[in-house]
Amino acid sequence: MNVIGLYDYLVIIFYFAFMVGVGLVFRKFNKDISDYFRGGGTMVWWMTGAATIMANLSVWSFTGAAAKIYEAGTVVAMVWLVTLSPEFLLPRLLPDVSGKCG
Repeated sequence: MNVIGLYDYLVIIFYFAFMVGVGLVFRKFNKDISDYFRGGGTMVWWMTGAATIMANLSVWSFTGAAAKIYEAGTVVAMVWLVTLSPEFLLPRLLPDVSGKCG
């Protein structure tokens, strides 16, 4: 029994080609690695923070983290909570954050 069929391979190849194409089209908007990670320094602070929170609350958080916590115990949950705490504490500790990231 073949688990991955022809259509599965075609979808994977299309997705890979599409992602490479998007990268080639948008590479002209980034001058260096700082532009890539900071959006050129033009993103407002709250947008950067929201993107960081969304990256931490990704699919892994809801699926992989639950499995890892079940497997390894609550220590993993504590590590995950510690990585999230600065995102919630820093706005309260630094209320005079400037309007731009960088």
